[in-house]
Amino acid sequence: MTVSESNEFGYSSPLGYQYWSNPADGLVYAGIGQPDYGFKSSDNFFFPVFDPKQRQSNISQIKTASLKGDLSQNMVDGMQTPYLDEEFYDNHLNWNSEYQAGGRQRSAALASPTNAVTNILNVFGKTYGLKDRKYAGTELAQKIGIPNLVIDIDTLVKISGMAELAELQLPKNKETRYTRVHYEAKKFGLVFEVSEEAILKNIHNPFQDTITVAGTKVDQRKAFDVIDTLESGLSSTAALAAWDTFVTNTDRSTQNPVKDIERIVLHTIEGTGEGGTFNRVGINQITKTDYDTNSFTRGIIEPVGDQGADRHPGVTGFKGFGAGVQAVQDQFIPQGVVYLLDVGDETCCALFEGPQRVASKVDEMLNSNIYGIFDYHLAAIINATKGRRVTGVATPVAPV
Repeated sequence: MTVSESNEFGYSSPLGYQYWSNPADGLVYAGIGQPDYGFKSSDNFFFPVFDPKQRQSNISQIKTASLKGDLSQNMVDGMQTPYLDEEFYDNHLNWNSEYQAGGRQRSAALASPTNAVTNILNVFGKTYGLKDRKYAGTELAQKIGIPNLVIDIDTLVKISGMAELAELQLPKNKETRYTRVHYEAKKFGLVFEVSEEAILKNIHNPFQDTITVAGTKVDQRKAFDVIDTLESGLSSTAALAAWDTFVTNTDRSTQNPVKDIERIVLHTIEGTGEGGTFNRVGINQITKTDYDTNSFTRGIIEPVGDQGADRHPGVTGFKGFGAGVQAVQDQFIPQGVVYLLDVGDETCCALFEGPQRVASKVDEMLNSNIYGIFDYHLAAIINATKGRRVTGVATPVAPV
């Protein structure tokens, strides 16, 4: 297809012209300002640059020829071009080339009246820094919805076991009792304002970008609250020995972490009179590396392997306990500390989640955009005996 330059009014379509579709003939015109007096008036310097109908016709011909097996380069070259202006066509090719290269660059130029000074700003189309890491701390709690912000949790007070009786003796009467605890969700919010100047000057959309970033802060706050609740509310038990230490001059670890965990779980979460289920471990990624490389979990002969395979925050398997126990990794959990929990059966920690609301408004005086996101939630330990905080399992390493 050959593109010829239009010179109806002595102009090709320079950058900065406006493009309008003419409903009369279906063509796209370029011109200065709006077509107040029609597309044929020389006052606006409008001229045709693109024919959408011709483009659609070309596409239909190519599809038909392709299905019949008659498509050829000669056929395509012989088609009438929908581009009616050479510079408009060149701009299309440049944009398409930049887009295929990974993103179109946005350009702005400031020129002096004599064109002696030109400052060109090229900005890549993708904006970096909008994402955040995954926050997995909420997986350490059972999520319970509370639409009206309040909830009561009832717990049965267990009675003692059976007693040996003498002849004609009756056992002492027992009574089933309950305890009730009242919880109310707390309100959290984040409000930001984007000034009129920032919107006008910025080639990006600071309002939309800020909304994107703010959306990650809800998960961040919930994860922090759950871990902070466990860190301050669980009873602590010291490990028998650090899991990352080895017997002198050997590749044999000092302590078996599976045995260490079992002796805690069997006397607390799954102990007599408790009835819980140990199914969740909270652990820092670095501490989990110490656990996975312990000789009792990896084996003496087994190679270390890919230690970073499951290093990202999230839920993963926990070696030594089968599919029934999962590990939750999150950087908020301190190094050298492990949480042993029941989640979903006789739940230790609950995350009460209330409604979430977003709101926005425009300050008519300042012409600034204001956006807010509000969330109701509460992290609370509802069964203190169904969880344990194990300390001294590994030696913390200094951050960068």
